[in-house]
Amino acid sequence: MPILIVALSLALIGLLFRNWRLKRDIRQLHRTLALLRKEPTNARLVSLTFDADIRALATAINQLLDDQGKLAHEVEKERRAFSQGITNISHDLRTPLTSALGFVQLVKTRQETDYLDIVEERLKMLTGLLNNLLEYSRLVEKTGEPTLEKGNVCHLLQDALANYYEDFVQAGFEVKLSIPDQPLLATFDRKLLGRVFQNLVENVLAHGTDYFELEVLPYERAIIFKNRIVDSDTVEIDHLFNRFYTSDNSRSSKRTGLGLAITQEIMSQINGEASAYWDGELFCIRLEFK
Repeated sequence: MPILIVALSLALIGLLFRNWRLKRDIRQLHRTLALLRKEPTNARLVSLTFDADIRALATAINQLLDDQGKLAHEVEKERRAFSQGITNISHDLRTPLTSALGFVQLVKTRQETDYLDIVEERLKMLTGLLNNLLEYSRLVEKTGEPTLEKGNVCHLLQDALANYYEDFVQAGFEVKLSIPDQPLLATFDRKLLGRVFQNLVENVLAHGTDYFELEVLPYERAIIFKNRIVDSDTVEIDHLFNRFYTSDNSRSSKRTGLGLAITQEIMSQINGEASAYWDGELFCIRLEFK
């Protein structure tokens, strides 16, 4: 009997000691979490406990902290990009408006009516930027579902190119078209895809120099727009599709990233992709239809 009492006493002491150690380890984890909550750092929980469940809990909490840190980093990155985007688009809107107002003052003070054409051009530029901004906003908010239909993308592409034939002639472009008889069949929204083609052709005319090449690859379900551009060394391929991106830091031309951002958003909504790369001296935009 005494031996049994001693054994039970030792077992009880062991349980009490184990309980004390568990509570001590939990308090330590709690203190560390409280410290991390007060002063966010890259520090993580360290548990020297003998208990496997508490070690597993500490590991899970550390993983959660890592995920939270990555999320916070992405949020901050997005916030900075948005802030920079607002700065860029504000600058793009302010430049033609300020210019137009300046020429209006010249007209009023000097009675120089020749400046009215310049004012009109600047205001048209401003209107175009605002329209692009509103269109991008509608696309991102997905205010309407695409009206998808199956058909030959080449037909819509040829119609878009025909509308700009005179523009290429007047700009002195050498144009090379490679559109095979074989159809490129895909599912698309006719209005949205027409907007993509319009954006890309106008991008060539606005920023291209003297050469434009278009290649349709039915087997790869792709269309490639290629052209030489002015100041190619200023173009950052990795950032081209960022909203409000511009390679023209002085804002002296009509460059804005909204057109390409709209293109990428539309392609995404019709289950396609848009990408950019260099082919020698040619700047290329590739559209792929899945």
